[in-house]
Amino acid sequence: MRIFLSSSLIRFCLFFLGLAPLSLSAQDTFYQKDSVQLIEIFFSFSNWDAKLDSAAATESYIIADSVRINGESFDSVGVKYKGNSTYSASNKKNPFHIELNHIKGNQDYQDYTDIKLSNCWSDPSFLREPLGYALLTPYMHCPKANFARVYVNNVYRGVYSNAETINKDFISRHYYASERPFFKCNKPNFQSSGNPNLVPSGWDSVNYYAQRYEMKSDEGWTRFITMMYALQNDTASVDTILDVDRALWMHAFNNLTVNLDSYTGGFIQNYYMSEDNNRRFSPTVWDLNMCFGSFTSLSSGAPLTITQMQQMSPTAQSTSTSRPLISKLLAKPRYKKQYIAHLRTMLNEMIVSNDYYTEAQALQNTIAPYVLTDTCQFYTYQKFLTNLDTAVVTAGTSTKIGLKQLMNNRKNYLLSHAEFQNAPPSLNTPVLNNANPSLNSTVTCDDSNNQCNECVSWTSERKLEKI
Repeated sequence: MRIFLSSSLIRFCLFFLGLAPLSLSAQDTFYQKDSVQLIEIFFSFSNWDAKLDSAAATESYIIADSVRINGESFDSVGVKYKGNSTYSASNKKNPFHIELNHIKGNQDYQDYTDIKLSNCWSDPSFLREPLGYALLTPYMHCPKANFARVYVNNVYRGVYSNAETINKDFISRHYYASERPFFKCNKPNFQSSGNPNLVPSGWDSVNYYAQRYEMKSDEGWTRFITMMYALQNDTASVDTILDVDRALWMHAFNNLTVNLDSYTGGFIQNYYMSEDNNRRFSPTVWDLNMCFGSFTSLSSGAPLTITQMQQMSPTAQSTSTSRPLISKLLAKPRYKKQYIAHLRTMLNEMIVSNDYYTEAQALQNTIAPYVLTDTCQFYTYQKFLTNLDTAVVTAGTSTKIGLKQLMNNRKNYLLSHAEFQNAPPSLNTPVLNNANPSLNSTVTCDDSNNQCNECVSWTSERKLEKI
């Protein structure tokens, strides 16, 4: 038997061979998890905050004299405030978007030109965004993330989460080698009508852009709308235009971590859709600053209580007509089985193993000395320490559930749920003629004992394709 190796297959092979995962992108240190970056912004004027506030209304950049990243200086850099709920003119600490090549097109730091710095608003633990991406990385393409110490005009502004920007460079590294349709699916603000829910509403792009979707490529509306109609009306062949498996991984992650500021939750947003080299649309998760139960809206109803988040159904939204990317896929028995398998895999590998907590502790220890001296943060240092384990009260009576408080109870609930009572199939280890395959290479799989057929029946991100 000859098997064509996709990036998914490489991860599959390495997983079952017990080898370290293969990195499919260039190595760098800017998003190294165990490091805290140093970013210094220099303006020639002292009223830089007022200027950034004024520019925020039109999402415009103001020009910094220079930005220094870990000692490397760049001049004439675009800087602006970003975010909907996370930005406020009254904040002492607002999120930044830094564009190194805004004026000088050849400026980059380790091949990165856009830098997104989040202010850890609504996250006393500071951990949610970097931890979420770290846990999601083994299952689907997503941004890298860590932390940065930020100074403006030599004054310390505190610790920020530093997440890789999803732009054309990111998409080309992960999904395609040439220009293809690429869309941001996000409400521009909370007052916008409609949600980017992938429900089709005609063939005129005017029905979609501005309020719900933003095309980041030069063209692609027809392909994007075609995908919506296939999802709505033709799930039998939707996998020819949609990477169904990757969508199921996204839903499993959102559900397990109660990441409700997402397609699963109330605003049905915070993801990108981009077409890969197989001409299938793939979702990419973004904006995880409120995962692990910080955002509590599952629908238009009342916010979820702590107990409701801990016991949220693994098939939440599976009957929602306003979320066809969930309901239409889970209505198909095969896809529902894949989804439950993915959820079980994440539960076992991330939560039952306690890897999520070990990772969270490491991140907390890395940033603790810098959070201690962060006078602009929204919470006390004690709440930063406490929120890893238990809930803390933030503004007024608002409560942010502890990460361990959420996930340990969620683990117990899911393990006892009826959907998890069926025994999963037992997989043999594939015998390959090449233990270290490269992308797009061909390997031979020993098909004795029907090993490969058994693997093929277990479809997931680690998927074998026979040719």
